[in-house]
Parts: sequence; C-alpha cells; structure tokens
Amino acid sequence: MPRNKRGFTLIELLVVIVIISIVAGVAILTLSRTPRRAAHHTASTFVNELRLAEQQSLLQPAILGLSISDDGWQYLIFAPDQNLDDDMNKSQWHALNQTSLPAQHWPHGVSATLMMHGAIVAPSDTPQIIISPGGELTPFTLLLDNVIKITAETNGAIHVKE
Repeated sequence: MPRNKRGFTLIELLVVIVIISIVAGVAILTLSRTPRRAAHHTASTFVNELRLAEQQSLLQPAILGLSISDDGWQYLIFAPDQNLDDDMNKSQWHALNQTSLPAQHWPHGVSATLMMHGAIVAPSDTPQIIISPGGELTPFTLLLDNVIKITAETNGAIHVKE
C-alpha cells in the first residue's frame, strides 16, 4: 500500500537545524573578529611607520610631525619659510610625500583617541606629535577602539598593549 508522505522526517529537520547552527556560528565568529583584527592590523601599521619616521628623522636630519585626525594619520616635515623670522608660529609644515610614509586612513569601524598628559587631544591637520632628529618623540598614548593602547616615550620607545 502506498504511503502518503506529509511533512519532513525528524532526521531531515535535525540535519537542517545543524546546518543552520553551523553557518550561524561561523558568521558570528567571523563578524566578531573583524573589528578586532582591523584594530590589530592598524596598530601594527601605525607602529611600524612611526619607527620608520624616527629613523628617517635621524638620517635626513629633519624635524617630522605626525598629524592624527578623525580620518587617519599623516606625516609632515618642518620647512620654515626662509623669508620669515625664525618664529615657530610662522613655520610651515608640509605633507611628507614619500611612498614609505604615505597618509593613512583609519579602517572602517576603527576609532582612535589621542591622549597626551592624560588628556584627550583634539584631531588636527597640524602635527600633534613631533619627531626630532635627535631621536626624541613627543610622548603620547593612542587608543584604538579602546582595546589597543600604543604609548610612546620621550626617548623614542614605543609600546603596544592590549
């Protein structure tokens, strides 16, 4: 006698539930790691470029600046106008147009907070951090997503903590 098939068997339902749970688990793991992975990659890039800028400042010798804005960061070079007095207020900062230290943008979803002397520093197009030819660096703390903490000391030492 032919059997009329109505609905799904218990095994079929269980297989579908297992497949859906595996796909959902993979999606949750992938999506939850993406911002953290982006913050780690950004921190690595930032620190490597800062160390390169320190070396470049020593070798040129030149005074370099680091400008941190809401969009990203950019290295600048100090080039005073020869027609003006040596007043620092009349100095000129120019973008460092080199392939080794290009302007960078914060990845989507990564936020950065610059702190100096325990206070938050407003984003700016002028340098907040000065890198001198003598190896000195303006001390600062940069928080990426409030998860990764990059600190720089006056002597040029750079530390990264999670």
